[in-house]
Amino acid sequence: MPDALIFCARILVADKNADFYNPTEAVSSAERACELTGYKKVEMLDALSTAYAAAGRLGEAIDTTQKAIERALTDGQKEAAQNLQNRLIRLKSTPAPK
Repeated sequence: MPDALIFCARILVADKNADFYNPTEAVSSAERACELTGYKKVEMLDALSTAYAAAGRLGEAIDTTQKAIERALTDGQKEAAQNLQNRLIRLKSTPAPK
């Protein structure tokens, strides 16, 4: 079930111009997936971070990306950690929503 929730979350924020674009629902789906997996799966945290960013919740996106990096390093996922680190840099350089 968590994988289906993450799939939905990613689809809901994939294209801002799509009729189904819904960052709020994406956050709900991704949060539930993270709850179900104990916030211990990198791909779930990654999707949650993306959903937070799409919803304009930049602080939470940054915090969640940092947690995902820590988890990736703990799990030996060096490439995922590097990709997440690159995203963290982009998030930190994003102006806060007005």
